[in-house]
Amino acid sequence: MNLDSFIAPVKNALVYGDRPEPYRDWFVLLGVCILLFIASFAFNVWLFLRIASGASLGGTPPAPASGAFNAVPLETVQTLFNDRAAEAKRYQGQYPFVDPSR
Repeated sequence: MNLDSFIAPVKNALVYGDRPEPYRDWFVLLGVCILLFIASFAFNVWLFLRIASGASLGGTPPAPASGAFNAVPLETVQTLFNDRAAEAKRYQGQYPFVDPSR
């Protein structure tokens, strides 16, 4: 078999010939859009029914932690926010501001 024998039908389907046929292209475009809409609708219905029945989207959820809470990362974040709040107060009163429009 020659590769050209596989490509020729595709080429002939895409060639307009002597006169353009835009209605064919619009029907193909409309058909593809309708198929995509139906596929999207079916997927959304399936997803809704799956979630409504209590199933999860991913695999099985991970096992819960051992119960020991590590407060060090939380304290680090609180310190960071406290530092930012102190810097914001310095911008309001301590740092000079010069308005370039005056």
